[in-house]
Amino acid sequence: MLKRMFLMLAVMLMFIAVLGLVKFQQIQTAIAKGAAFQPPPAAVTTIVAAQEAWPATLSAIGTMAAVQGVTVSADLFDAELRLAQTRRNELLAMVQLYRALGGGWQ
Repeated sequence: MLKRMFLMLAVMLMFIAVLGLVKFQQIQTAIAKGAAFQPPPAAVTTIVAAQEAWPATLSAIGTMAAVQGVTVSADLFDAELRLAQTRRNELLAMVQLYRALGGGWQ
């Protein structure tokens, strides 16, 4: 059994050594090819720029992302909601003041 274990260990070490040698040769070949590599010339293209008219305003409800990466957010609803909540709080405060001063209903 001990002889079989040593034999298996020797076979595995040989297998690993062969794999290491093959990989070493592949890496050396890649390095040699990389040293002689000449990149292809860069392609250059041209385009004629034209002026376009953009609208001065953009009407939208909610949030949208423009094509150019600019994020446009319509906060009108939130502003109106805050205004309504503020007005409600003012009215509730006046009712509480009226009750505190002895007025009001039972």
